[in-house]
Amino acid sequence: MTAISVRLWEHASLDFRLTEDHRLLAETVERLVREQYGFEVRRAAIASEAGWNREFWAQLAELGILGAPLPEQAGGLGGAALATMLVMRAFGAGLVVAPYLSTIVCAATLIARVGSSAQRQSHLPAIIRGEQIFAFACGEAGDRGILRNIRTTAVRDGSRYRITGRKALVIGAPWADWIIVIAHLAGARTAPGVLGAFIVSPQAKGLTARPARTIDGGLASEITLEDVTVGAESLLGPANGVSSEIEQVVDEAVVALCAEASGAVDALLTLTVEYSKVRKQFGQPIGSFQVLQHRMVDMLVGREQADAIVHRASLCLSADTRTRQQAASACKAQVGRIGTQVAQAAVQTHGGIGTTEEAAVSHYFRRLAVINMQFGSVDDHVTRYADLLDG
Repeated sequence: MTAISVRLWEHASLDFRLTEDHRLLAETVERLVREQYGFEVRRAAIASEAGWNREFWAQLAELGILGAPLPEQAGGLGGAALATMLVMRAFGAGLVVAPYLSTIVCAATLIARVGSSAQRQSHLPAIIRGEQIFAFACGEAGDRGILRNIRTTAVRDGSRYRITGRKALVIGAPWADWIIVIAHLAGARTAPGVLGAFIVSPQAKGLTARPARTIDGGLASEITLEDVTVGAESLLGPANGVSSEIEQVVDEAVVALCAEASGAVDALLTLTVEYSKVRKQFGQPIGSFQVLQHRMVDMLVGREQADAIVHRASLCLSADTRTRQQAASACKAQVGRIGTQVAQAAVQTHGGIGTTEEAAVSHYFRRLAVINMQFGSVDDHVTRYADLLDG
């Protein structure tokens, strides 16, 4: 085990048992994905003009899954980080394309924590009902997953703000009714480096979105903001910023992505074992070859590690700031590496067919690659983890 993975287990008192409500949630989501979101449904969704399956989103809303991690006072079920972990893991196993991360994990959580009464009433019930979709415009080219490297600014101008900057890889932006833009606040009364979050309409004057397909078949946009003017009512939280709340939400998004990756790793192992039983060479199943048996054992070990690391990191999201940050970065670094190794092993075992559009293995491979690019790469989080140890 690496130094990072060893440090993951320092808090032995963490309780890894799921409550009955969490087990019921996991069973519900897994069954829904299995029965309503098969591989062909996914292929049809990403090939469509919309790029996703809105009917499936409505089913999630009807079953209360969209509100599962949100606090009860916000209209949710109070499942918190473990609910997010269970939902995202099921989505990873089923290759679900949906704006759950941006709308629920990022936007709804931030609105519930720091939004005004008017903002919460305007958006949270509609989000939980599946009627409002949010994009989360945070990352920028070259920021290395570090929030202080964000260059987008929001300058106070009387009772309004003027936002200028460029956001890269805003997943799901073409679907969004609203965009939460993260920017440094600039003004005479604002300390340097303070972050603010703004609810911005995609149709706002000065906002330009260039949509593009990601390599996993999803949709994202590069968003340019040129003097986009919004009222003070668009600002989430107080005028002096919500840096710590944004940092927490980003860490939660990182762990949620890792949960999705762990679900994909599980599915890759299952597909590879099944394929090794039916694919024959030299008159016998390739699963009988010792070298491939060793490879699949390594995949199994990777799956178990990824599941445990994600579960532990999810529990640490409610800990003190330093513990939370270390857990999130360690999780992204370790699960990112495991995902890459397992995906490569799966494709190698499948051979040429594993790279085709018709093979689910290739979709998992590409999805894991995109996950590794979101909210900082493996190397970015290794560096962040080391900095946290030294700090």
